[in-house]
Amino acid sequence: KGEKTEIAPEAELYIGLVYQGKKDKVEALKHYNSIKEKFPETKIWDRVYNTLGIYYYSIGQFGDAARYFRMAIENSSGKPDRYALNNLILSYRHSEWFDSEIAALRRYIKLFPEADDIFDKKFNLGRALVDIGDYKSAIEDYNALLALDKGNKEAENKLLEAYIARGNQ
Repeated sequence: KGEKTEIAPEAELYIGLVYQGKKDKVEALKHYNSIKEKFPETKIWDRVYNTLGIYYYSIGQFGDAARYFRMAIENSSGKPDRYALNNLILSYRHSEWFDSEIAALRRYIKLFPEADDIFDKKFNLGRALVDIGDYKSAIEDYNALLALDKGNKEAENKLLEAYIARGNQ
């Protein structure tokens, strides 16, 4: 039955992952793209797009990676995949698309308030706010973080940097 089985799209995805693991990015991309052609009705688009995002991220094409991570999130059924959203945030950060990073971080914080990395996400939100020059919001966010974790030296240093930057305007 081969390509007519229900698991064929997933098998094609895993073949691509094997090639990517072997550092044969050309062959990996060929298999990822073949899913679009061979199995347009597949229900694993979120996984396919997330994998393509990881592929582009791994070769430093962060804009393309962000596009595929957004598609993974848009094609998920229900709540977006936490890891795809995290990957999107990283892609925005490396692309220096700070406004998009801020929006994605806020979405992550809202959707996953109990996540084990929530402190880091809130910290990164403050950093991105500083990057766009919104020192007032960054100061508010860093103060809220310090209320959660008094004595966090990194947050204290970033808060101080935000105050200094705001004062230099």
